Amino acid sequence: MIVMAFLSRSQRFLSASALLCATLLPASACNRAADAGAKPVVALVLKTLNNPFFVDMEAGAKAAADSLGFELIVQAPDRETDVERQMQIVENLLQRRISVLALVPNGSVELVPVIAKANAANIPVIIVDSRVDSAALAAANATTVTFIGSDNEDGGRVAGTFLGERLKGAGRVVVLEGIPGHESGDARLRGFRSAIARTPGITIVASQTANAERDQAFNVMQNLLQSNANISGVFACNDVMALGAVEAIAAAGRAGEIAVVGFDAQDDARKAITEGRMAGTIAQSPREMGRMAVLTAARIIKGEAVPKEQPVPIALVKAESAQPLSFRAVGNEPGWLLAIADSTLTLRWNYDEQRATVRTPARETVQGGSVYRVNDGTSRFIVTVRDTACADAMSGHPFPARVTVVFEGGEGARTLTGCGGEPAASLRGAEWRVDSLRGAPLVAGSTITLAFGSDGKVSGSASCNRYSGAFVITESGLLVQNAATTRRACEPAVNQQEGEFLAVLGSVMPYHIDESGRLVVGRADAPGFVARRN
Repeated sequence: MIVMAFLSRSQRFLSASALLCATLLPASACNRAADAGAKPVVALVLKTLNNPFFVDMEAGAKAAADSLGFELIVQAPDRETDVERQMQIVENLLQRRISVLALVPNGSVELVPVIAKANAANIPVIIVDSRVDSAALAAANATTVTFIGSDNEDGGRVAGTFLGERLKGAGRVVVLEGIPGHESGDARLRGFRSAIARTPGITIVASQTANAERDQAFNVMQNLLQSNANISGVFACNDVMALGAVEAIAAAGRAGEIAVVGFDAQDDARKAITEGRMAGTIAQSPREMGRMAVLTAARIIKGEAVPKEQPVPIALVKAESAQPLSFRAVGNEPGWLLAIADSTLTLRWNYDEQRATVRTPARETVQGGSVYRVNDGTSRFIVTVRDTACADAMSGHPFPARVTVVFEGGEGARTLTGCGGEPAASLRGAEWRVDSLRGAPLVAGSTITLAFGSDGKVSGSASCNRYSGAFVITESGLLVQNAATTRRACEPAVNQQEGEFLAVLGSVMPYHIDESGRLVVGRADAPGFVARRN
């Protein structure tokens, strides 16, 4: 007999949990998961809620909990330095029969005793953003299920490398440290110092803590400016301190003279970068960390295995002032167009029925591309540009970039996909050697090559001719105009072949780059030529 019932998402989840408890988990854990049919309860304990970074983390966690039908408890001390208060918060939560504890520890060693208490109560522990000292865990015979977070040391290296490049390899730098003993801040410092050590022309003249607070950073930076002449750069272990340093620099009448690099990519820091008051910051996606923490808790409750490490990528956010920015992307269904310029970003979609024009946000450089995050109070969406070949869905023409636009908030959850960049970029940068013409291989012993230049010119050579001309790309395809040739004596068959090739170039033909990277010009019913990179 098959019995079917329609249950809510939380009911389905609880049914699975009940079955799991009946077969696999200890009774104490089962009592928490299925006590009186209650929703699963996940506790997220943050360092503080007086820092936008952790506010974003809370938002990501809440969105995930709402989608799963979970109860989410979010608590934090007022200040990141208040380790004792965070320990009290955790101990109180352990008495509330929570299902999973997600913890952003205010101390890599100090929080180990409450982690051990969670273990004793059979409450799984997820560590987020800041690692716990592994030796202290082992000494207490305590365990955690997984770590979710960025590689802070690598982020520090990226920041140090960028500041070194910004200062052109020479300068005097000061460092604003975070809270002593906090693993995330210590890792950032290690990474930054290792990068600076590889740049002999840069000297760290002072390194002081500002306890991750803006007011303290303002005061510390004021003192550093008075006691150290000719400071040219600042690294702050979070954006809160970086913004305090920016204020102190402005108060000293040196706005724009000192390159300031922060960490966290908060909205105020992004704005400061756009306005030229900061040089850069490191983004590490706190919203994604919060989301992953709750989704991981769901997997743990269901009895699924989770990886010991769950990395969250970092990205360098900097102002793009080296050259004018000009980028266009298009997509079909529901017909959209994106244009990014130095000062404005415009998105039109739903066949031009909806549009948004905003100030171009700071560009985040990520592996293999770029990210632009738009949030102006009315429109919220994320544009991701990947440097990978993309074929337009309608024309098949190749573009150098694959583009996605993901909406958040009022526009509704949806994703637009398409291609972007200059189509000709897919043709440039290589010499192409023709393999076949009009569907047949070339005459034995003959060759035809061509190359597309950044100046809009195409040139090449063949057994009988050298040629050059101007190329254009239209909606219909590729066209070479005003081709000029230099003819040499050749066999009739080869001479005829090259005449056919020039005829193909002189007519508008659709083109694409196939999976093997070959340039295919023509249609199935009217083949042109196929060429490969030489």
